[in-house]
Amino acid sequence: MTPPPAIDAALFRFLNQGISNPVLDLVLPWFSGNVLLIPFVSLLALALIWKGGTRGCLFVGMTAAILLLGDNL
Repeated sequence: MTPPPAIDAALFRFLNQGISNPVLDLVLPWFSGNVLLIPFVSLLALALIWKGGTRGCLFVGMTAAILLLGDNL
């Protein structure tokens, strides 16, 4: 079942115009096209596993599982 077009358009406008953030509008495009993002996230994950102990391992494992399962959706 698809939402009515008026609700869909209103939600689109709210998300893209109503809650915009000028700082994030400048920063996030840099992250999306940067080739250094994957190595940085990998190093961050290794640091969390090394320094975080069990909680760090659980966080990295759950994040990886969510990304792997949710990426196809």
